[in-house]
Amino acid sequence: MFIPHPEDKHCVSIWLQTKGLNWDTMLQFKSRWIWKHVRRTIPPPELLYPAIHDVFLKYGPLRDAKTNLPLFSASTWKTTKNILELIRNGYLSDPPGIPLYYCIGLDYRAGGLRVWRCIRGTNMTEGGVHCTYIP
Repeated sequence: MFIPHPEDKHCVSIWLQTKGLNWDTMLQFKSRWIWKHVRRTIPPPELLYPAIHDVFLKYGPLRDAKTNLPLFSASTWKTTKNILELIRNGYLSDPPGIPLYYCIGLDYRAGGLRVWRCIRGTNMTEGGVHCTYIP
């Protein structure tokens, strides 16, 4: 669950209005463009936990239309408990006070909006299936 940076979202929304566009439409059809210009954070456990917990409680008991089985099996519920524990301990939230984005330039075709690069994720040293192998 990512939360858009309020100042970035405001700047993008203002620029979109000058072009007769709006945030929701761009998010639906050009989300890559939006996220190039807007930083996001994964909230702290006290915000993340209740949101994810509610999703699990809402969708877990629902039944599959074809099989009539619950979407979450007993083992899935066990996994959700583990995920919620990770959230409660803060392992899935962004670390406080550590910037995870840096500005790589300005988009002059978009009124000089900043273009952001996120350092969240797997790096080249970790390798594995996350990186492309070129012989």
